[in-house]
Amino acid sequence: MRSGIAFAAALLFCSPPLAAQQPQCRTLHEESPSRLLSTFEATAKINWLSHGTGCYAAPEVEGELHCDFETTIKQDTTIDEGRRLVIANSNHLTGSGAFDYLVVFACVRDAVKVVLLEEFFYGVTVESVLPERITVTGGHWTNEDSNCCPSGKRHIVYEWSSTDFAYVSTEHITPKARLP
Repeated sequence: MRSGIAFAAALLFCSPPLAAQQPQCRTLHEESPSRLLSTFEATAKINWLSHGTGCYAAPEVEGELHCDFETTIKQDTTIDEGRRLVIANSNHLTGSGAFDYLVVFACVRDAVKVVLLEEFFYGVTVESVLPERITVTGGHWTNEDSNCCPSGKRHIVYEWSSTDFAYVSTEHITPKARLP
């Protein structure tokens, strides 16, 4: 029960309040990326926080909060009039590990929605952003790989379906050449 209380305290003290009003389609490209991310953080179930620090409760120390994830905006790109791509990086300051979150916001039936959300361990590289597709590359780990060192690359192409208001992805894995 104590860890549940500590977790609730972490949410209470470290999470920013939800925005009073959802972003509007007419202002999608004027909103700060941090406001967009913090507005949708509850529905996305990801703890990127607009003030730049994520918190977690240490279950071994009752009541102690550790704020050691720094979140920064890595990329903010307009795709077209109704869509916007944001990449947020969450870096673990006191340990190893970092994550990039690729998020696409879109106007769907006159409301701003998250239409693509993908997490990439140790980062993502955006190869191209076009209205009809987004192409990215991230690491690919096999069971034999250490956390530090993926043995391959994931190449992902997200194709936009304007009828479904969604992205459809195809993925190709390229292993790194192995030395004899």
